[in-house]
Amino acid sequence: MADNTNCEQESSTTKLKLPISRIRSIMKCAPEISNLSQESVYVITKAAEMFVEYFIREAYDRLPEERGSIIYKELSNAVERDPALRFLSDIVPVKVLAGDYLDTTQK
Repeated sequence: MADNTNCEQESSTTKLKLPISRIRSIMKCAPEISNLSQESVYVITKAAEMFVEYFIREAYDRLPEERGSIIYKELSNAVERDPALRFLSDIVPVKVLAGDYLDTTQK
């Protein structure tokens, strides 16, 4: 029973990194949502943070050792290789240079 109390205290005092007001505004844009509880907005905000952390961790794992920062290429590679991220393939596609694209369309 004491463990349950600790979990509740941790979740209520956990600082969110994303602005909860912005997440609420985004959620209100959905026409099928009429009421938003504080708890639901908190849970969605926390889930969004966890997703971003997962996405960045997957990109970081593909980072060459000589470079210390993530660039677009790692993000698009993570989307291409991870089945859980493939739904982002239209938003974060693999970059194709214009010359390469023209060469493939002319063949």
